[in-house]
Amino acid sequence: MYNKEVTWEGVLVQTFPDFLVVYGGESYNGENWLNMETNSTEMLPYTFVVETQNLEGQSLDLNIDRGDPIKVKGKINKQGSLEKESHWKLTDGLVIQ
Repeated sequence: MYNKEVTWEGVLVQTFPDFLVVYGGESYNGENWLNMETNSTEMLPYTFVVETQNLEGQSLDLNIDRGDPIKVKGKINKQGSLEKESHWKLTDGLVIQ
């Protein structure tokens, strides 16, 4: 699976200067990334961190808000795990919306 290009859909959790966080599971209640990592780890196997291709240091300018649907494309860099409650990671990410 490593480096395989995928297109995934979910809801936007949060944006950062060079990555965004998307939740692909059910029952998203507006949690932010820090809360998911510390208090809601059961959500992590359904969460993917997408490193974007925008210029370093420039924030993503998306016309969507937390909880809005989003579609992204990227290459699998890290596989999530139910057992370890870990998230997925995509590199070379593009927002398709």
